[in-house]
Amino acid sequence: MTSQKIPLDFIKSMLSANGFEEMSDEMINLISEEAENSISELFNEATKFMRHSKRKILTIQDINSALKLKKLEPYYGYNPSIPLYYQRLPSNHEMFVRQEQSIGLNEAVHCQFFPDIPRDINVGCHWLTVEGVQPLIPQNPSVVVQEKQKQEETIETKPIIQHSLSKELQMYYDMVVEILNTNNKEKIDECLDSVRTDSGLQQLTPYFIRYISNHTLANLGSLEILANMLSLVNAMRENQNINLEPYLHQLFPVILTLVVTKQIGTNSYDNHWNIRVQAAAIVKKLRDRYSEKYGRLHARLLQTYLQAITDATKPLTTQYGGIVGITAMGPRAVYHLLVPAMKSLKERYLGSSNECKMCLQALFDAAFMLAEKMKEMMMDSKQNVCDELRDKKKELVADEFNIDETFKTLHEIFGDVIVPTSLVDPDIKNITL
Repeated sequence: MTSQKIPLDFIKSMLSANGFEEMSDEMINLISEEAENSISELFNEATKFMRHSKRKILTIQDINSALKLKKLEPYYGYNPSIPLYYQRLPSNHEMFVRQEQSIGLNEAVHCQFFPDIPRDINVGCHWLTVEGVQPLIPQNPSVVVQEKQKQEETIETKPIIQHSLSKELQMYYDMVVEILNTNNKEKIDECLDSVRTDSGLQQLTPYFIRYISNHTLANLGSLEILANMLSLVNAMRENQNINLEPYLHQLFPVILTLVVTKQIGTNSYDNHWNIRVQAAAIVKKLRDRYSEKYGRLHARLLQTYLQAITDATKPLTTQYGGIVGITAMGPRAVYHLLVPAMKSLKERYLGSSNECKMCLQALFDAAFMLAEKMKEMMMDSKQNVCDELRDKKKELVADEFNIDETFKTLHEIFGDVIVPTSLVDPDIKNITL
């Protein structure tokens, strides 16, 4: 190939077929030499692929590999397993064409893989929209495709950020977890004091929250572990350098579970009542801290407690949690949620079981707390210090307590134990704060 040039007549025919009619002989010779060098170099590279594949016959795949190596477009439509045959054109002996197989019409008509006849090019019209609604016709894009494209456009993928802890923080976390799983009260108190006062624990907060969530739900039968978990939450809450706001959605469900769940401990004789009271108190403290940023937090918590007591079929332990939860929310919640249903609730808890007695005691504590607050309001009203009371009792601002009617209701239900008869006086006026 390198010793014989490409025929000039072939070069002229190719140039003429591509629209170059008039070319000088000198230019044709240069093109012939350039084509010869390119083909020679291509075949040399293809031969290397052939030898590397341990073959003695050059194939189309070798040519395509050489073209890809030179970053040129390979040839498509040539099957390496089928040999190529070329023949001269009768009208031009300098041109060679590929010899193709002849297919009969009968065979072509009955071919299963024969493509569909293409449509003729034409111009038509269709409705894009009808009164603002796109009709479902083939010419318009599908609604499903549009929704999928819209979702793909709105999806924003963010890379995962690795959260690394220092060796000191890892050791501190392991130490806290190890101590809280023991029964050494002295070490536990020291550990909680450290969590309460340490100023560099914000990075450990998500790990503590996950530990509290998993460990609490996995150990509902152990009152000691539950008490330690609540103490850890309280210590983190009291630490002014720890921000629990990003983790409230993980923290509240766990603590509310301890308030209204059906069973805590291994049996009904375990003193799980204190765990529920402690959990309700922590919920109230978290609400006081973050209710200004989350306006519906207070209402959602009360809704959870209210659902626990309105359904009489719920376990008495759950109803007890609802009562102590509402009581922890303050006199305003007791006045609006418990007082209207207090009589029916007392009748519900007149049984002899320990659960009934505890529910009745919780109801009594709620009524006693409300009565004491109302007595304090009445005394302050008589001493004309309502302005000071307004500043001191934030929960009672802008709310009307019908003291005389409430005293009568509590007196009818609980008698002189909560409201002495001397206070059930129709002359006592309503106090509005």
